[in-house]
Parts: sequence; C-alpha cells; structure tokens
Amino acid sequence: MFFNTLRAEFTKLLSVRSFWGNTVFYVLMTVGFGALSAFLFSAFSNEQGGPMLMDAKTVAQSMNMGGGLVLAIMSVIMVTNEYAQKYISVTFQAVPNRLIVALAKYVAMAIVAIVFSLLAFAIGVPIVRLIVGAELGPELTLTHEKMLPYLWKTPIYAMMFILLAQGMAWLLRSATAVIVIILGWFMALEPMVLPLLPKWGQKVAPYGPFKNLSAFYYGESIPEVPWDRLGSMACYGSLAYFAAWALVIYIAGIVLLLRRDA
Repeated sequence: MFFNTLRAEFTKLLSVRSFWGNTVFYVLMTVGFGALSAFLFSAFSNEQGGPMLMDAKTVAQSMNMGGGLVLAIMSVIMVTNEYAQKYISVTFQAVPNRLIVALAKYVAMAIVAIVFSLLAFAIGVPIVRLIVGAELGPELTLTHEKMLPYLWKTPIYAMMFILLAQGMAWLLRSATAVIVIILGWFMALEPMVLPLLPKWGQKVAPYGPFKNLSAFYYGESIPEVPWDRLGSMACYGSLAYFAAWALVIYIAGIVLLLRRDA
C-alpha cells in the first residue's frame, strides 16, 4: 500500500502548477544565484586589482540557502494544498491509514530534494567555475575534496528542513501561516532577533535549530553548546540537535493528523 500511495503522491505533485513554478524558482535560487555570485565575485576581484580565490564554501552557501528554503515551501504546499482544495478527505478515503499518507508525502519530497540538490550542484558548480575561471576557482569542481562534502550534505540539509516544514504543515494546515513562521524563524528570529535580546539572548542563540543545521552544513563548531566537545564530530551533534527539533514537530503534527477530522 505504501508504494502505491507514494506513486499517487508523485502523480499529484507533478500535476499541480505550483510544483513547476517552484521548480523554476528553485533553479533561480540555486544555479541562478550561484551564477550571480560568481559575476559579482569576478567584478569585485577585478576592482581589487589582484587575484581572489572563490572557495567551495562560498559557492555552496550561495546555492544552498535559498534552495533549501524553496524545497521546504514546496513540501508545505504539498500538504496544505489538499486542505485548501477540499480534497484531503478523498485522499483519506482512498488510504484510510493517514500515517502512510503522511510518510508518502515526506518520502516523495525527500526524493525530489535529493534529485534537485544533486542536479543543482552538477549544473551550477561548472557554471560558476566557467564564470570566475579555473585560476580563481581551483576548488570549484565536483570531485574536489572541499566540494565533495556539500554534495551529500545538501540533500541531508534539505530533508531535515522538509521534515520540520511538513510537521508544521500538518499542525497548522495553512500554507500562509507555516511559510510566515518558517521565514520569520529562519531569516529573522535566529540570526537577528535572538542575539540582540538582553540578558538571555546570547545564551539562547547558540541553541537555535537553524543555526545548528548551518553548523552541520558548513562543518563549523558552536563553542557554547555541549556537543562542541566532540571536536571534529561536533557538526554531527548539531545535525542531531536539529533532527530532534524536526522530529518533535513532525510527530506532533502526525498525532494531530491522526486525532482530528480531515
């Protein structure tokens, strides 16, 4: 039953215009933004009058931040669109086990995230290298040791983001509400608001879920958190921390899904 439900979810996903519109937006936010960053980097390097190297981290950052957010929004719409169009009850009549429906929606978006992420890097990184040139971008090849980690970290980043986003979608059943919360949390609350709060803001900020997800992605440490003691493995502690947040929200959403009316 699960694989039939998964196939049905793919059919529904590919049949809505919002998916294709968000796909175009995803390309712009990954490949397009990476190319734009490369053009700006080249222009700035020429103005400085000396060679500047564009590293793998810079390219990954420019391509992943917006891309992960777009995939999360797509996963939210995948859930809430059925509520908005009033045919969620039809889905549950066809598949009475709501947990299977929820898992199929997550797996479908996880597969989309893996494919999109790998394609974005496979297309975007060579374009960026072509723009800046081989001399200024020696790390900008898919097989370079500093670029390779981002090829597997990017899908994981997206899948974690999607898990949290879909959990919130099952909780609230409103695309607008979930997207506003995610955007505010991801782009304002953690990076700007928490660090500025007096007394306890600086203590709480290191425990921001998205701060820890970014620490995993870029292989950075957060000295204020206990898992920083893991040394080179600290980034995986950050990943586990975000995964815990995402799982709690997702499980809460599934519990409500199972208990309330469609």
